[in-house]
Amino acid sequence: MPKVCFSIIGSVFIVLSGFAYTGCKPSANKHTLRDKKGQQDSGFAPRHFLLKTDYSAVTATQIQKDGVLRLQNQIDSLCRYYLNNDSISGISVAYTDLRSNTGFTLYPQKRFVPASLLKLPILVAAFKLEEEKPGSLSTSIPVYEVLNDVIDRNLEESETFPFQANRQYTLRELVQIMISHSDNRATLSVMEFLNKQSPGIVERVEADLEASIPTGVDNNAEIVYIGHFASMLNALYSCDYLSPLHSAAALEILCMSRYQRGFRKSIPEHIRIAHKFGVRFNVSELNPLFPVQLHEVALIYHPSNPFILSVMTKGSHVEPLRAALREIAATCYNEIDVLSNRH
Repeated sequence: MPKVCFSIIGSVFIVLSGFAYTGCKPSANKHTLRDKKGQQDSGFAPRHFLLKTDYSAVTATQIQKDGVLRLQNQIDSLCRYYLNNDSISGISVAYTDLRSNTGFTLYPQKRFVPASLLKLPILVAAFKLEEEKPGSLSTSIPVYEVLNDVIDRNLEESETFPFQANRQYTLRELVQIMISHSDNRATLSVMEFLNKQSPGIVERVEADLEASIPTGVDNNAEIVYIGHFASMLNALYSCDYLSPLHSAAALEILCMSRYQRGFRKSIPEHIRIAHKFGVRFNVSELNPLFPVQLHEVALIYHPSNPFILSVMTKGSHVEPLRAALREIAATCYNEIDVLSNRH
């Protein structure tokens, strides 16, 4: 395989394709909007047609600014509480209010192992390839035949996808499986195809979004910061990098994630969230001293005030990390509800 180094350490699929976070503002040129009918064909509309609330001439009012500051103080208090708990040793939180374009980041200098969050730039790269070579998503490709026990047992929080023997899947299908089930065989299959069709495309996407990941680092290296993956969700939401049609399709796939142990438990069931998790379990036979790490990034479609939430955590046991994800998401959503009712 070209320039792809992978290893499942406990449960983590690592693609050593480079990271050195330098910001969250996409550097790509903006696409113009296509016609509304074209958006609906994707099955999931981006912000211009999904959000029905009238946002005409919206500015960051004092109420909104006060609300974000109040939320920041609440989340900061939670983080301090978690850090005083022996089971959580590190945490970072980033919040962006997409209505007022305000937000905050707590503990931004903390670094983490990215784990399966690295599947997010691979998703974006697949749709970038479709824009460069139309029809790529419909191409049938073989499933990567990896029978290594450490890879196949997939200790991540989602189940392994039950691939059918002797069947080829399209790139679109494998990308969906990669996100919905966080399946590593699907990921390896997608990566191999992308690199054959456009060598280095994942690294190029990361660079375009000013979120490159350094190559040649150890699988255990803590190399990502909280803002890295949130910048990709922001680019999809604003349609700044991919076309509106492909941004919408990528968000639709992220809404299919089956992960239920984090943000999803705290957000009302009828509210769609486009999200991806990453987990690095402490597997004793591989590295007994390395902490558990659990992360989640999401675009949460609150009906009157959508927002992006990113939480990265590490500690000695996974359940306190899950609880932290749930409590932070609930606090954000409830505060947005209060803020929305004041308008």
